[in-house]
Amino acid sequence: MKDQQVTDFRRLMGLWTTGIAVIVTDTDGVVSGMTINSLTSVSLDPLLLLFCVRNGSATGIRVTENRRFSVNILSESQEWVSRQFAGGPTDPDKLVYKETGRNITLQGAMAVFHCDVENTFPGGDHQIIVGRVTGISEQQADARPLLFHKGGYAMLQPAKAAS
Repeated sequence: MKDQQVTDFRRLMGLWTTGIAVIVTDTDGVVSGMTINSLTSVSLDPLLLLFCVRNGSATGIRVTENRRFSVNILSESQEWVSRQFAGGPTDPDKLVYKETGRNITLQGAMAVFHCDVENTFPGGDHQIIVGRVTGISEQQADARPLLFHKGGYAMLQPAKAAS
């Protein structure tokens, strides 16, 4: 693909507003995580979801080795969490993890999905990881979500009252 096509593709895909989540897994007590906006529900029977990870990603490798992970949907107050797991400035002392069964999760996420790796597929310069949902929890479902739009963070406006 030509450089201009790649630039145009990225810019135009940026018009598609997405939510933001953090994938978390742990290996022998060492937590790994990454910010994603490629989360998609796949199936209700069985419960399946998918996300995409860049080939060679350390967290992606750990997820496929561990065969389990959590998906933590972020609220608008958690932009700093998204930045931390996207390689931004780190303040690991602010992060609070919860151990729930076989998975590590982020305290304060709007919702959490506990998953086992069901399958993986190649996807160009990314890998598609399909997770079977083994548990769900709702922590702050009334919070507003953190969004990603045009290469930056965005937030929902409060709903307007019906007239």
